[in-house]
Amino acid sequence: MDQVLQNLPPPDSRALQGVAKLDRETADLLHTLAGLTDSLQMGKQATASAARHLRNTLTMVTQLRKESDAAEQAKYKIEKEGWDRRLGERWCASECSDVIGGFEQACEGFRRGLEESAAA
Repeated sequence: MDQVLQNLPPPDSRALQGVAKLDRETADLLHTLAGLTDSLQMGKQATASAARHLRNTLTMVTQLRKESDAAEQAKYKIEKEGWDRRLGERWCASECSDVIGGFEQACEGFRRGLEESAAA
């Protein structure tokens, strides 16, 4: 056994150095890949948040456009179809006019009575 050990050639130090270098470079690569993975995850989260905000904004813009269109249509309809005139001609408008006219006549009668009593 001793004879065999003495006949074995000494190990090459370059191979040991190469394996150590490979181990260090592999560890560096793993560290870099872990950093990239973290960066990717953060990018995904930022992208998902931005997409969510964009969807909310688009929904709000759509609703505002619908409200604006509805307001324009209502304005056009009021102007085109003469709703002021039509409302004035309605039965309730004439009834309100009669009630207000009667109230004004009663107030005028009270005023005359007060003026006559003040003059006497």
